[in-house]
Amino acid sequence: MNRPAPVVLVPACQRVLGRHPFHVAGKKYLDAIRLGGCVPLIVPGASPLELDTLLSIADGLLLTGSPSNVHPSHFGEEVHDPSLPLDPVRDEWTLPIIRQALARGMPVLGICRGFQEVNVAVGGSLHQAVHEQPGFINHRADDRLPVDGPVVDEARLLMNGLVQ
Repeated sequence: MNRPAPVVLVPACQRVLGRHPFHVAGKKYLDAIRLGGCVPLIVPGASPLELDTLLSIADGLLLTGSPSNVHPSHFGEEVHDPSLPLDPVRDEWTLPIIRQALARGMPVLGICRGFQEVNVAVGGSLHQAVHEQPGFINHRADDRLPVDGPVVDEARLLMNGLVQ
């Protein structure tokens, strides 16, 4: 009997398109999950009462990159730059679900903003503009380069996070 494909939760980011709010997730992340033999489940925000239900149907949690950052209030700071892109809707539920997923031993992968979320969820802090810190490298993508490309290069993902 075949086992069902693992389900990976993907927090959506909140964006305003035109005058309307939307929840979105990057296609490249969803494609990578599918290429790994899993089913992505985009979650457009969640209440504290929904977290247990979401975790009970999931096998993993992928915290994606985003143009936004974790709000500095979550690591005890004020916003230094009012132009800092923030997503308080995402912060509100991702930080608690990360802690709960880790407590359950669930696989959690953070990419860019997602790694910021993991760090803050377990008590870490952040530089609000790391690229402006002395000795740090500006790792932000060059806007002139294409964003499309291969997501997985002949890798095979196995259950429990092994890569072959």
